[in-house]
Amino acid sequence: TSMTLIMFLNSHLKSKNYGMAGALSVYLFIISGILCFFVYRMTNDNDPDGSKKAAKKHAKEESDPMEIAQKIVADDLAEISLDAESVEPGWLNGFDENVTGFTKGVMIAPVIGSIPYVSYVFETDDPKALVEELDEKHNMRWNICTEAEEKVSSIYENLVYYAMVPGEEDE
Repeated sequence: TSMTLIMFLNSHLKSKNYGMAGALSVYLFIISGILCFFVYRMTNDNDPDGSKKAAKKHAKEESDPMEIAQKIVADDLAEISLDAESVEPGWLNGFDENVTGFTKGVMIAPVIGSIPYVSYVFETDDPKALVEELDEKHNMRWNICTEAEEKVSSIYENLVYYAMVPGEEDE
């Protein structure tokens, strides 16, 4: 003869005077556990709203020098009109010698050329070596009438941000 789960539990729990109610409560407990597991698996998706996929796409966009430069230009934080332009290895504005240690580059400069500001976003295989090259070859007085006062460099993964900027104005 075949025995159902309820019958099996009832026969084992009768010896302890739990009867049919005890067998049924154990059965319902097991069913509840299984249902909880399925509900957990359905609601605990690794990326339910697609945010991880969007973050990966955003990170990929963020690794493109032109995308970064366009965001800097669009932010309008500098309080001057800026423009972004792709550059190739060779002579760059603000340097006395050719700069060659990058694969992609974008120059960010003011629309008005008399402002001593220039910055670059570079993609490179060796960011530290590129920063050393830029530090050796930069010229804070590349602009004939004015001179930049501060140099800023930053490395993030394979990207280098390098800027020569005017000092803060005294109020």
